Amino acid sequence: MKLSYCTETSLQETGVHLVYGRAVAVDREIKSVSYMDPSGILNSVGYDILVFATGSYCFVPPTPGMVIPEKRNPHWPDDPASRPEGVFVYRTIEDLDGLIAAVK
Repeated sequence: MKLSYCTETSLQETGVHLVYGRAVAVDREIKSVSYMDPSGILNSVGYDILVFATGSYCFVPPTPGMVIPEKRNPHWPDDPASRPEGVFVYRTIEDLDGLIAAVK
């Protein structure tokens, strides 16, 4: 079974408006969200239906040998480049592809 997901283009074709940024306020009365976009500019957008997609990262318990100290990324706690070869997490399709490729 292969996992699938919608592309940004297919969402736009169906009328979905994707917004990238950090929500700073929600006004439920007028159905508006104020957010800071990636460049630091404050914007707002109205909505009919609001979905918060907060993102995530895998928590890898602090275990000796799980992070290569000289490759540690202070801005991304689970940067795959900081893990030793053969250490995997399971969160995304790409994570699974890497795991499958390693065992072949």
